[in-house]
Amino acid sequence: EMGTAGEIQKSSRSFDPNLFLCKILQYLETPQYLRKSLFPMQPDLKYVGLLNPLDAPHHMRMDEDVLYREGVILDQPIKTSGKGGSYVNCGMRKNVQVDKKLKPGVRVTVEMTKSKKSRWI
Repeated sequence: EMGTAGEIQKSSRSFDPNLFLCKILQYLETPQYLRKSLFPMQPDLKYVGLLNPLDAPHHMRMDEDVLYREGVILDQPIKTSGKGGSYVNCGMRKNVQVDKKLKPGVRVTVEMTKSKKSRWI
């Protein structure tokens, strides 16, 4: 910040370039369908959308049939009887159901199975 007579004053908020770079790399490493859930609006990430997206092997397309997918636990109750579970947004057309009750907002890796229920890893 510029003070009076052009002197530079320290900002009231300290800036660590290492943490800033780490946050940007974590954002880019996260599949696009998970970013909104895992990274709330932050001033540091205001212009991160201008960066080129990574086409990383673990960034699956919606219709890609793979054994494992990254996901985030949703705050959505399971309406079936039994021991319950959780719904996971894995970037597919429908949410995936897992057999464990997990805290919403947590990033997980899900083993995709042919049955309607998937395994949480």
